[in-house]
Amino acid sequence: LVPVAHRCDAPCRPAVPASRLAAATPATLRCASHRVPRPVLAAKRAYQYSMRLPQCSAVAMLLVGLHVGCDSAVALDNGLAIKPPRGWRSWNFFAGAISDVLIRGQVEAMLTKRPTKHCPPAGTCTEVPMSLVDLGYEHAGIDDGWQACNSYTVEPSGSPAFHDAAGKVNVNATLFPDFHALTTYAAARRVQLGFYINNCICHESASHIHNKTWENLTYFGDIDQIASANFSGVKIDNCGLHTDMDKYAKLMNDTGKAFVVEHVAGDKAPTNRSWCPFNMFRTSNDIHPSWGSIMNNLHSTQRFLNVSRPGCWGFPDMLECGNLAGPLAAVESRTHFGAWCIVSSPLILVREPVFTGHVNEPLDLKCGLVMCARAST
Repeated sequence: LVPVAHRCDAPCRPAVPASRLAAATPATLRCASHRVPRPVLAAKRAYQYSMRLPQCSAVAMLLVGLHVGCDSAVALDNGLAIKPPRGWRSWNFFAGAISDVLIRGQVEAMLTKRPTKHCPPAGTCTEVPMSLVDLGYEHAGIDDGWQACNSYTVEPSGSPAFHDAAGKVNVNATLFPDFHALTTYAAARRVQLGFYINNCICHESASHIHNKTWENLTYFGDIDQIASANFSGVKIDNCGLHTDMDKYAKLMNDTGKAFVVEHVAGDKAPTNRSWCPFNMFRTSNDIHPSWGSIMNNLHSTQRFLNVSRPGCWGFPDMLECGNLAGPLAAVESRTHFGAWCIVSSPLILVREPVFTGHVNEPLDLKCGLVMCARAST
């Protein structure tokens, strides 16, 4: 995944002026010079980088770890995720225990301003009220648990499913009565809400369902749900029978809308730059709140060093900051966060953002552009 290729006092320089950065295409961004530290060094350096990052310029922070040559970069052609997405997703804290009410609560929490430490390159640190959305965490993701399990039986195998005869998804209306109203609620609060498909809970098994006509309809049903409910993105897991990412990409393009697409790739991760019909892809197994799991996932980025790029980011899974326990939890969380920054990973928080009491030791990183905060319980 494109590790940091420079020291903070010798930042990567964009090939375009900062004023044109937002409109820059991947091919116009490059580093003036680079060297690639092995991910095995990333964890050792991450804490040091996280302490020194406030010395960097804003442009260097936006481009941290970015090394993009002038070769062609073929990815999902939707113009999104030029920078690694930042946000929050429900699974690693709530698992399948989610609902409309819970997601609305998380959206509100992402907007709540709390004292956040801001340390200029020279001068005294001050506390500035900021929210997660202010800090760039604008994505929120519904994960597994929204579906009406076993609400349909697929013939001729008699297999249970949560898509109906026409391929449309069956939503658990008790938990989620109106997805469109939920995405509208989030959008009004500057939060882009994402969906989740190819579910793992009560998954539709490829080894049991043998009905290609119905299977094809379910691809259409998934994208129809995403587009009609006005979701801004989708996480495509790998537990069910939907493995054709090109088909999903075409159906999304046919809607005329652009979605930030995450793929839990498994053995279907891209191996070169010629194919990437998604905006971010998992490089690893699921992460867990342990140092060993974090390190394993960090090391998984090595083989995608020359594949990950703007619009097609390698992703060693969500951040377990705040979920770690023990006397080294704060240091491990900071190092974990810094390592994900170093390898240019998307930054997806999992800790419940509905904090109780005060925020305990906010981990203020990257010149105040990003934050990983731990709740006081």
